[in-house]
Amino acid sequence: GDAILAGAALGRERGRAPLPPARYEPGPFLRYATIGAGHRRRIVMVSSGYPPAVTGGIARYVGEVAPAMAAAGHEVRVVTRTNGNGAVDFEHGVWVHRIAAGDSPGLVPEAPPPVDGFATAAAGEIGRIATWSTPDLVYGPAWDVEVLGVLRSLPLPVVAFLATPLDVVADHAGLRDDPVSAAGIEALLAVEREVFRAADLAHGDSRAVLRTIDERYGPIIAPGRSGVALLGLAAAEPVGEPARLARRFLFVGRLEHRKGIDTLLEALPGLLADHGDIEVAIVGADGPVRGSDHPTHELWWRELSGEAPWADRVHFTGRVDDDELAAWHEWADCLVLPSRYESFGLTMLQAMASRRALVSCAVGAIPEVVRDETDGLLVAPGDI
Repeated sequence: GDAILAGAALGRERGRAPLPPARYEPGPFLRYATIGAGHRRRIVMVSSGYPPAVTGGIARYVGEVAPAMAAAGHEVRVVTRTNGNGAVDFEHGVWVHRIAAGDSPGLVPEAPPPVDGFATAAAGEIGRIATWSTPDLVYGPAWDVEVLGVLRSLPLPVVAFLATPLDVVADHAGLRDDPVSAAGIEALLAVEREVFRAADLAHGDSRAVLRTIDERYGPIIAPGRSGVALLGLAAAEPVGEPARLARRFLFVGRLEHRKGIDTLLEALPGLLADHGDIEVAIVGADGPVRGSDHPTHELWWRELSGEAPWADRVHFTGRVDDDELAAWHEWADCLVLPSRYESFGLTMLQAMASRRALVSCAVGAIPEVVRDETDGLLVAPGDI
């Protein structure tokens, strides 16, 4: 209070001091960069995984393309799964609708409850959005039939994103070996076929995946309803230069038969024994070894390597977040992707963006992404 009174007294003593005359000198008129109303679209993307809860290549792809389309001026919403309370957040120009899936039979009752639950919840949320902002299109993966609830219940155009189909995954994972799981696989294949038939358009991430679907499912996608657009990654900050000779090797992906992790592990003993300075990092969620009783590939490796002195130069990290993955790319000299099938292989682009050497297999879509002896080295799948 004393300070206020002292300030008022000081102001009265000094009297008034008028401001100098204001001069208005406007600069050139700058227009906002906008998209005309005729080109702006309302796009809803469906993806059970979305950053920061990235669970695979599809989630990573949607996490990059959705903000890019929003930056181009479109109204973009992503409907994704949450295990907690539902929420709608505005992130990087995208409205992200995180929804909880129910566990009672819904729009896809013939599918397993987690698949049915999310497909049903996604359709319900998109129907709610449509009450005030009708989407121009709904885009989502054929994998886990995430857009089938929309196809069955809403009169909206749907674009199905085609990645590795279930029929391929079932073969590599041995899902038909057990009669109980085989019956579930056949039920899922039936609803996957429905997505292929019913979607207004199909986006193949490679020519190879379209050929695979045609070979395994028949001519189920009508002529003129499919197209190919290869995937991409947002520009990343360059990381440090790798060593001139590769000494640190990196595998990124789910530890499963289709990704060829067994090929890599069987190749390592001779390599590590002959070269004392080589290290290997294996990054990704572990799983059972096909054709054995080993519950994880890490336990199989411990048995395979025994008491060898080089065994501890192979590091299993499990699932990592984006910052940790970037650190592993910086650590590595070379990425190894010995897959037996890929509909695209986003991991290869990450290696290229990190300026790392690349060894992969001439199978599926990989030769569409990697030119042998130009962008990387390609070998036959399963060739230890």
